Amino acid sequence: MVPETVGPLRARQAAGAWTDMLQRFPARGDVSARLGHLLLVLGQDASAVDRLRDAEKALPTDPAVKYDLAVALVRTRHSAEAIAPLKTYLGE
Repeated sequence: MVPETVGPLRARQAAGAWTDMLQRFPARGDVSARLGHLLLVLGQDASAVDRLRDAEKALPTDPAVKYDLAVALVRTRHSAEAIAPLKTYLGE
């Protein structure tokens, strides 16, 4: 994933590149996951939820996707929905 120390400009540039990649390869769950993570870094939480839900469909056992989705859901005030991916992340 992208380190939290990446500055906003670099994160926006990277998000733009991943968005382009997603347009070219819409079925790639890893691309949706990376873009979703970057959107979290940028504070675009509602958009992150959308991308991370797509990633979860393609990568249902990926712990990073589960964690990022739970964070995005909490940030968008959907805490109850965050329980399922968080439990999966924690191995429960």
